[in-house]
Amino acid sequence: MESPAKITRGRVTRQGIGVFGGDARDHFRLVQNVSSYRPERGMAELVNLRTARKQAKRRQSEQLANANRLAHGQPKHLRELEDAQQTRASHELDRHRIEPGDRR
Repeated sequence: MESPAKITRGRVTRQGIGVFGGDARDHFRLVQNVSSYRPERGMAELVNLRTARKQAKRRQSEQLANANRLAHGQPKHLRELEDAQQTRASHELDRHRIEPGDRR
């Protein structure tokens, strides 16, 4: 059973329980943790929970959109546009082709 400990301003106090016996190791660990605190590290960064929720929702929807893109492929208008560009490029290439019997 863990005994209640209170950590206040770098001191560890046990409430009504001695630190000798089996609790001595726990007390030593608590004192080490408190003594390793360095205030020059600064404070933690404040986080706006509403903004964090919105960012998480955006990330989740972006992952879902990527999965849907993989599952369903490109939209029809993009496929048609790509086909038209390929056809035009092949026609341009054929226009500039030099046949063996041509004299240029």
